[in-house]
Amino acid sequence: MSQINNQETINAVTKIFQKACRSDLSESDFHSVQARFLEAKRGDLADDLSRVWFNTRNRKSETSVSARSNWVSSLNWQIDFYKSSSKKVRVDSELDWAWFDRFDNDNNQNQLWLNRNADLIFDARELLEDDLSKLMFDSALVLRCSSPTQFYFPRINFDDFLSVVREEPFVSGELPDKYLGLPLFVFNLKVRSQHRMLSLNIINTRVGINLTNSYLQYFFKRDSIDLTPVTGDVVLDCGACIGEISLLMAGLVGTQGEVHSFDPVPIHARYCQLQASLNPTISHVLKINVLAVGDVSRDVAGLKRDSDSISPGGMAVDSFSMTSLDDYVSNRNLSRVNVIKMDIEGAEVAALEGASEVIKKFKPRLAISAYHKHQDFWEIPYKIKEKHSDYKLFFGHHSPVWWESVFYAV
Repeated sequence: MSQINNQETINAVTKIFQKACRSDLSESDFHSVQARFLEAKRGDLADDLSRVWFNTRNRKSETSVSARSNWVSSLNWQIDFYKSSSKKVRVDSELDWAWFDRFDNDNNQNQLWLNRNADLIFDARELLEDDLSKLMFDSALVLRCSSPTQFYFPRINFDDFLSVVREEPFVSGELPDKYLGLPLFVFNLKVRSQHRMLSLNIINTRVGINLTNSYLQYFFKRDSIDLTPVTGDVVLDCGACIGEISLLMAGLVGTQGEVHSFDPVPIHARYCQLQASLNPTISHVLKINVLAVGDVSRDVAGLKRDSDSISPGGMAVDSFSMTSLDDYVSNRNLSRVNVIKMDIEGAEVAALEGASEVIKKFKPRLAISAYHKHQDFWEIPYKIKEKHSDYKLFFGHHSPVWWESVFYAV
């Protein structure tokens, strides 16, 4: 399906959509075909198939038609208002804006996507528990359809979680000293936790420290809800990259807890191991796995087993081992799982499917990233509710740009 332009392939695609319209397309077939569309660089077909499949499964809220119409009109008015203003030069220190200029966002196509899928997106919004989640959900959509040089996404947390005591440049003869072009440092940090202060040594960029303080992405608190790992928790960190979040979580759970990190790129695991070695009192808390996380456990054969640079934005290798969380937890005989964090480049829905038994048995707090694919905005909240209908869903967006949207479940 690398080229969807000959009549035979067009006929096959037509039959797939006809099955979806009749509700005859199974969930496993839906995800398989959707993945093939994405591999063929036909995100438009993947998006359309998701919309048809979800609509025919009658996943509709009972909200009035007028509320839906008013909501999408309001969003379009906001987006048009911000897009009509001239782009401004950002100088705030939350991000290195000169570095960010290399990235592009097709806001006109994103607005068309929003309007084409408004019903599904609105229904997902209705699953959220609180008005702040709904406001941030809307604002994340406005940002995605405009630009960070036109729309300033608000910060809502103002207490610093991390305080830098000292820093020095990261120097290694074996590992890269830059992360997406930004220099790495070794920071000695004070971390505020449960009315006490932790001291940790951590490898990160200055931007990474700033964003953690500004948005608390995986240390979510809102009113009486708190997803922050606590003493004794067992955490599954799916998509660890260089392990800076895994290390912070290890400090929070302490010597009685465990943090199991997952990343399929060996060079990332070497950073995770280095993070642990810089903090010997909690190094045993970190359980580092050179594994991808998905719906099943299997080996993927390819030609590239490692990367020569830090690669958080996509799969830098094509030869790796994958585990489902159900298999991993069973094989390790884990007696509890308290928190699952996922940021795995669009594989979150599949990984949630592979965590069905873990979620059913332990009902862990969830923090699931939802910004890699457009359809994440509805597929992820529905998948969470499907796995455990009693979960309460919240939403946060954790950067001044269009990355780092997260659904939370408690």
